Amino acid sequence: MGAARYAPYLLLNALAGVLIDRWDRRPVMIVADLGRCAVLATVPIAYALGGLTVAHLALVAFLEGVGHVFSAVSHLSNSAFRTLSFGAEPLGLALGGTLIAAAGSRAVFWGAAAGLALVLLGGAWAWRNAPTARGPAAGQGPR
Repeated sequence: MGAARYAPYLLLNALAGVLIDRWDRRPVMIVADLGRCAVLATVPIAYALGGLTVAHLALVAFLEGVGHVFSAVSHLSNSAFRTLSFGAEPLGLALGGTLIAAAGSRAVFWGAAAGLALVLLGGAWAWRNAPTARGPAAGQGPR
């Protein structure tokens, strides 16, 4: 599982950086996190239906890693997201351990999907409320 989770970093990290430099970062973050949310949600659903397999978990790990690569590279260019992630990561690890102890391991997947859904809502809010670019970079140079 670890190899499946980290393979996208080896395969896509440099390519993701080049592509994200050419794309608007906000939609990339939202789409990547939406994909991660959807992929993680398949784990408890497959478990509930009795169809959870090691191959499914490996695929989920790989696809979640792909989404994380694009999301992380997009976040690296945004200082506000970088600042938030330094606090969010240790908090997430602590909450994950507490959730496993209190509710079992299945709850962690639902919690991860719910957390990513909150990230999406926050990202959508930030996207709608972001100031627009002005000046030569936005095509509003001197006339």
